[in-house]
Amino acid sequence: MIILLIYLAVLFAIGIHDYYSIKGFDDYVLAGRKQKQGIVTMSILATVVGASATMGISSLAARYGIIAFLWLGSGGIALMLQSVFLSEKVRNLNVYTLPGLAELTAGREGKILTAVIIVISWTGIIAAQFVALSSIASLLTGINAGPLFMIICSAVIIIYTAFGGQFSIMRTDALQFVLLAAGITAALFAVMGSSISMADITGFKGTGSGSEAAVPLVKIFHLVFVVGGAYFIGPDIFSRNFTSDSSVTARKATMTAGAALLLISIAVTLTGVYAALLNPGLTENPYVFIIKNAAGRYGAIIIILGLLSAVISSTDTCIMTASAIIEKDIIGKTNVIATRVIVLITGTASLFLALFRKDILSLLTGTYSVFSPGVVFPLFISLLAYGKRKISKPLWLAAVCAGGLFGIAANITGKEYLSLAGMALSAVLSLISVRRKP
Repeated sequence: MIILLIYLAVLFAIGIHDYYSIKGFDDYVLAGRKQKQGIVTMSILATVVGASATMGISSLAARYGIIAFLWLGSGGIALMLQSVFLSEKVRNLNVYTLPGLAELTAGREGKILTAVIIVISWTGIIAAQFVALSSIASLLTGINAGPLFMIICSAVIIIYTAFGGQFSIMRTDALQFVLLAAGITAALFAVMGSSISMADITGFKGTGSGSEAAVPLVKIFHLVFVVGGAYFIGPDIFSRNFTSDSSVTARKATMTAGAALLLISIAVTLTGVYAALLNPGLTENPYVFIIKNAAGRYGAIIIILGLLSAVISSTDTCIMTASAIIEKDIIGKTNVIATRVIVLITGTASLFLALFRKDILSLLTGTYSVFSPGVVFPLFISLLAYGKRKISKPLWLAAVCAGGLFGIAANITGKEYLSLAGMALSAVLSLISVRRKP
């Protein structure tokens, strides 16, 4: 309990300290657009390695085996592709948000539509992080009081984000990346000392039996395109690019983060598989199993702090991203005080969602299923066409709506192929929308 309180107090103090460094909207939302490559790289990694990259992927690895690598592995490849095709261009456009990019390429209607999709979707992501916080905090304290810890931890995150803005987020991201990297490494080393061979790892088919052990092909495509797409074009990752001091910094930081993410994906996936092999009847999360049975006292503390850091570093960025989009793109203003209020409202709304829905993976995959089909291809294609070809706004908007609606249908029915179909349809409509010459 003392460790948790000290950790939260440090974060809170950083937020209060950075409150006095903020001189305007650029400082509050983009940390002054003057961040160097190292801090941007660590911030990208701290942002994308959250509940899905630890608790979620390790559970997926225990159930299906090493194929779970595709979740973060696809993300790593997507980041490197973004570095090649988009990072410099996105930074040079000097906008504040992803919907701001949509406005440049598809007009005000495109901005509002993408803004609404992101705000609704990212509320689910924030809620998923809050759910993970409750279980991690309970592990750290040894007290089973999930909802109470969720409220306490969430309140600290929301308040320090509201006070310190992007300055606090970037500063804490650096600290949290070091801690999460140490936690992921400690968990892997805790299980690697067993007698399990690499042949056992590669031959592992998951904890399910029969059809449950087989990885559906549609899930593989879903991980590669729907989940990976959110790393290729995502509001949080673009927000890191916007904080960079130059387009070259943005490109290099994104490439470095992509390569590092591949290594992290391997580590987390192997951790999940090792845990499942050590305990064939595994029903709890692999990290929880390792903390309780394999890590030892000090190793367990390192792992828990790493998991806690992974979740917090993703949560604050998501809250800031959604709040900046509401203020800048939906309301149409750049008032710091108003944005702080929106941070408080957004965080609180996500907390209430988390209190009533506690399945991390369903929250995350449901979010990606709407965002990626609706936004990834339309925005990518319009960015490539920007300044070269004219965009047919009705067709472009139809692409966003069609992809998003298919994603909603996928969530309602539980049929992942619908989100893939929506992504394909949005890609076709987007390509047609930019065929007209100026």
